[in-house]
Amino acid sequence: MRILYIFLILSIYSNVYSQTLKSPKLVAEYIFYDNLNYKQYDSKLFIGDSESIFETKFSKSNSNKPTIKGTMISIGGKLLDQYQYSSTIKDSLYSFESFSDDVFKVAEVKPKFNWNLNFSEVKKINNYTCNKAIMEFRGRSYTAWYTPEIPFFYGPFKFSGLPGLILEIEDDTQTFKWSVTRLKFKNNNAFIIPYDSQRIELYDYQKLSDEYIDKLRSRVRSVLPRGTEFTIPKDYRKGIEKVYEWER
Repeated sequence: MRILYIFLILSIYSNVYSQTLKSPKLVAEYIFYDNLNYKQYDSKLFIGDSESIFETKFSKSNSNKPTIKGTMISIGGKLLDQYQYSSTIKDSLYSFESFSDDVFKVAEVKPKFNWNLNFSEVKKINNYTCNKAIMEFRGRSYTAWYTPEIPFFYGPFKFSGLPGLILEIEDDTQTFKWSVTRLKFKNNNAFIIPYDSQRIELYDYQKLSDEYIDKLRSRVRSVLPRGTEFTIPKDYRKGIEKVYEWER
């Protein structure tokens, strides 16, 4: 029954999709610090007239080996590069996500961030004067530094909506951080998301993803010595997005 359920979802939402951004006005290069896994990744934000693509390069760090950190066990797997596509003339945001070697075009309504801009602090990042802003998003609180000197309302990952480009943003636990390293204006090279992907709504994708994680946990249980305790914390999601709107 579950296999049939998955097949029906993928049949309903399946759609071949490849996105191109021609002649970006700005390419912002970032370092993404994933302190949960003690890793850092290269990422880029491509900005056009009315759309943006954010790329995170995971593929250089692929590992298929299970790892043990303290009492935590993780099962290695192939990591594919991740993309977020957004347009100022559309209500949807698309994330190109993967698990179990499949790639999905995950559709959601563009998040509306409730930014608090009422701060007097400023700091210099890459010779740009940046202002402070804070907000909460899906279980984490963030502090962002944006510059009105670059009047684009985009930022890394799904973050947007400030009166200037976000050059740095970090959650309050210092688990995840994006920090700009280089800005390139007037780039004439088109950028293409290299996936032909199955379209699916965020709610359905997350349900499939949670079921997949449950299967991985079952695999871990099957190889543990008899009598070993295996517990799952209530806040079992440790990634960038911990709690979704329909779960509150």
